[in-house]
Amino acid sequence: MEMLIWHNAHWATWGKKKYFDNIFPELYETLLPASLARAKSMGWEGARWPKMTELETGVSSPGDVNAFLLWQQPHPTYLAQLAYQAEPTRETLQKWDKVLTATADYMASYPGLNNRTGKYDLGPPSYGVTENTPTQSTRNLAYEIAYWRYGLDAAADWKRKLHQDVPKKWTHIAENLALPPQIEGLYTVYEGLNNSWWNDTKLSGDPRSLIMMQGILPDTPAVDPTVAFRTANKVWDIWGDASIRGWGRPVLAMNSARIGNPGRAIYHLTAYDYWKFDDAGFAIRGGDGGTPPPFMPGNAGFLLAIAYCAVGWEGSEIDSPGFPKDGTWTVKQEGLLKAP
Repeated sequence: MEMLIWHNAHWATWGKKKYFDNIFPELYETLLPASLARAKSMGWEGARWPKMTELETGVSSPGDVNAFLLWQQPHPTYLAQLAYQAEPTRETLQKWDKVLTATADYMASYPGLNNRTGKYDLGPPSYGVTENTPTQSTRNLAYEIAYWRYGLDAAADWKRKLHQDVPKKWTHIAENLALPPQIEGLYTVYEGLNNSWWNDTKLSGDPRSLIMMQGILPDTPAVDPTVAFRTANKVWDIWGDASIRGWGRPVLAMNSARIGNPGRAIYHLTAYDYWKFDDAGFAIRGGDGGTPPPFMPGNAGFLLAIAYCAVGWEGSEIDSPGFPKDGTWTVKQEGLLKAP
């Protein structure tokens, strides 16, 4: 469930919404009863979406990552925004409202008040995007806290479009969430680290969560673009080609386009000495070698990143923002749509 966007967002941005609609929001509606029950059994409101499951029972698969991963929770808000940008109608708003309400109810009930700071924290326990953080001590993961703010704000905006009241708890939690942690003017993976974490290869060997804060994640008050820009350049310095795997290159390309470095974006999309595809055109995960092709987030992420670079995202104003303007590229596209 955490990979739904990397598997399926491209259907919407490539003008193939019929395939997107074959999946969403019905998948979430099917899992809603089990997800509502899961949250209730743990003392929370709304729907706690699983990381891994099956459709018959909706039960979470066993495993500590499955229990503590957070970033799948706001996904419905992003997917709903994709649906609305492709078809901005009241019907789209109504179709997603039930799922978004359950999503935001959980997201507003989950954070805990930190009496020392007066802010609301995420975790511990928690697991980050790259599933390499210490569960019992991980608090306020930078990407997850930013995504949480975006998700609550987007759900509130959805209610306003439907001319419905926005639950006060949603806005209170959103406006009082802890901010993504920083060290010396750069974002850090989670709260409590010091500057030496950049030398800890367990974390810095895959720092994609930090570049996701200004890339696939739409604009949010939780993210300072200047800090995100500096952080992206730091990631560029330390995340070498040989270490990038899976959907790392698509997200690097999207981030590079967003921070105004189209040359770097195209480099990541065309680094075929490192990012390999098999004879059938399927991306090979690379790196750990643990997943045979087809590795769908690589292929689908490639398509999502191409649309992102070719037509942009909500708020982008120039044509083909992810392609250099030095005369080396002529970009033609038909039917592609902006991302949120």
